[in-house]
Formats: sequence, structure tokens, C-alpha cells
Amino acid sequence: MQGQTTCTGYHQSGPDDPECVLPRIEPDLPCFSSSDLIAGTRVHLITFGCTYNHGDTGKIAAVLKEQGCVIVSSPSAADAVVVNTCTVVASTERRVIRTIRALTGVRVYVTGCMAVVQPKAILEACPSAVLIHPWTIQAAYRAHGLVGAGGSHIVQLASGCTGSCRYCITKKARGEIVSVPRDEVVREVVAISGAGHMEVQLSAQDVSAWGMDHGASLGELLEDIASLPGDFTIRLGMMNPRTLIPRIDEVIRALSHPKFFSFFHIPIQSGSDSVLNAMGRGYNMGEIRELLTRIRSIVPAVTIATDIIVGFPGETDQDFSMTVSALRELRFSKVNITRYSWRPGVLGERTGEPPDRVKKDRSRLLGKTAEEVYHCINAPLVGKEIPVLVTEHLRPGSVMARTQNYLAVVLPGTYPVGYRGTALITGENVFYFTGNLHEATPHA
Repeated sequence: MQGQTTCTGYHQSGPDDPECVLPRIEPDLPCFSSSDLIAGTRVHLITFGCTYNHGDTGKIAAVLKEQGCVIVSSPSAADAVVVNTCTVVASTERRVIRTIRALTGVRVYVTGCMAVVQPKAILEACPSAVLIHPWTIQAAYRAHGLVGAGGSHIVQLASGCTGSCRYCITKKARGEIVSVPRDEVVREVVAISGAGHMEVQLSAQDVSAWGMDHGASLGELLEDIASLPGDFTIRLGMMNPRTLIPRIDEVIRALSHPKFFSFFHIPIQSGSDSVLNAMGRGYNMGEIRELLTRIRSIVPAVTIATDIIVGFPGETDQDFSMTVSALRELRFSKVNITRYSWRPGVLGERTGEPPDRVKKDRSRLLGKTAEEVYHCINAPLVGKEIPVLVTEHLRPGSVMARTQNYLAVVLPGTYPVGYRGTALITGENVFYFTGNLHEATPHA
């Protein structure tokens, strides 16, 4: 492909090759060069996976716009397509491959976790694809100092993690924790607040691991962000209980600031100590109960979300029953349920993996249990008036707003992002509320 460059000498301290627009990646993976034909063209962006991946895509969009590209809404209107991949489970990997195979008549660029851990699968699906290492995205964005417009903005605190979970291929793609320096995080928050962003989403593979690679205090970082001027609200991203437990007091202190949503995303993954040990999670359910009790004793109205994996090798009916009981006991406001999916190079032995039909049955039962819990939590809020912040435009004539504890409320109207007011909650629909906004005041 014309303009394709191979960059070598990748290092964790940060890429710096001036020949690359999205500079320096691992040996033999090509990247955009300053002469690449993508500059000044129409580009469509496709993103799979987590909030962190969406943060990478936002940075790609900003860099491409700086190069004179126009971001278009469909592959058919594009000269080039950038696919930001996820391979956390096999079903997502298959969707990514189908998407890449279907791209014809355009130049294809692929980044994200699959570009690192499964490049052969990508190139088999599209031999002309250009692979971009995720590290290069950060470097290009940092070099330009770009900030996009909009109501919400993802601030990436770190790449990688400190864990060694026996189901996770993301660690192979992202590596050990590499924290973004405190001053750089603060500068980005200042910039996005100045650009009118109302919601700051702090993201990482494990937010509570930030700073562990250089002995920095997460609590001090959060307090520094909260003390910045500007009318914005901060949402904490996913935090592994193993790294959160020793830091919970400093995190809770930071969350006492009104600029933080009262929200935690704490993936427990299972309610069985036996399964947690097999997964290599590094904590037990007794510690989870103590952690949630500690949080709720100080932040009573907090919303806590979690993730659960069903069907991990060795999970028995009794183990699964413990997980169901844990959901009822711990009353999570949102539960992301994933059926275990073996990933290449992560877990050598698959002995004891339940059949697919068992995984499906457990997943359905767990989902039903979670919805029962949601209803118990949500029903008492119907008919109440709750302060909200409009954070997103939905389809014409409706907007999404968030309460202080990050509950989603869909409202009729055309209010601008940043509108604050009081919503009368009129209904609950499992995953969100409906309501009507009044006593609204526009963002200054």
C-alpha cells in the first residue's frame, strides 16, 4: 500500500517516530506515515469493545480531522475505514472478522487489541489491511494536543493492568500498567472543560490501578481533578476489587466532592470463592462484602455496577448458585453478564468448562435475577423529583440525562447538553427511567 511505513523500536515510555502520523508501533506492524493517502480523505470509524476503546476512537477522529479528513457515517461514503477492535470474547472476535471481510473498495486500517494479539486473523480476513498499534494513537493525540467537542469526553488514565486473570486476553494486548502522568491528565481535563464538555469519564483497564507503576496517589489525582474550575461532572470507570480494596478510603474521600457522580463499576466476576481463585482474581467474597458495605456506609445513594462471567471452567451448580445469591444480596444497579469464552494463549486447560447450553441457561437465569433486583431498586423512585444533568441527545425530540448517582433518565424535549433541572420520574424500564424535566436552568 502506498504510504505504508514499518516502525521499529517500540518502547513503553512512549512512541516518538516523526515519520508516523500515528507514530511508532511494535516491529513489523505498519502505521500511518505522513505521506499516507488517508490524509484529506473521507473516513468511517467502527469501534468494538469498552469505554477505553471508544476513547481511542475519539482520539483517532481528532487526529484525522487535524489532517483534513472528514468523518463520515457509513463505509459506503468513505475512502478509508478504521476498525478499532476488541477480542475479549470469541463472539466479538467473530463480529470483528465479519466486519473486516465485508469492507470492500476502501482502504482498511485496524487497531485495538486484535491488531496486537491476532494480526494473522486480521490479515487473513483482509490482506491489504494496515495494522496500527494502540500505543500510537495516544502519541499522535498527545503531539497535537487535540480536544473534540461534545457533552461527554473520555479521559484515559492508563493502559494495561496489574492483574493476571486466567480468562483475559486484554492483558496480552495492553500489557502491564502504564499510567498517564498526573500533569497530563489534569491538562486534558482543563482542556475538555474549557471546550464545554459536561461529563468527564475517567477510563482505564483498571482505574484503581492508576499510579501503581510509579507510586502515585490515586486519591490525590481525583481530588486534583475535582478542584479544577469548570462546570463538569466526573464518572469513575471500572475498578478491579483487588486494586480498589487497599485504596478505597482515598477514593471515597474524593467522591465526596460534588463534581463526582456517586457511581462505582466494580466487576466481581463470580460469587464463588472457588471460582474467583481459579480465575486468579486475587480477592474473595468476604472482601467484596466488606468493600461494598464500606462504600455504602459513606455514600448511601451510590450506584454500583458489576460484571459477571458464567461458565468458567470448573464452575459447578453450587458455584453458580452462590453467584445468584450474591446478586440478590449485594443489589447491584447494573450487571454485565458474559458467558465464558476461551481465548487463545490465556488459559491452557479447558477441563471442566460447562457446555454451551449450560452457560446459556445460567446466563438467562442470572439476567432474570438481575432484572428483579433492578426493579426493587428502581420502583421506589417512580413519582419522585430528582435533579438531573442532560448529557446526550438521543433521537429527535428526546435527550438522556443523568442523576447524581448516574441513573439514566430519558426525557422528551430538545434541551442542550449541560441543561440542569429537576425531573419528575414517570416510569422505569429496567435499564433506564422516563421522566419530564422542569425547573431547568441552562448551562452558563
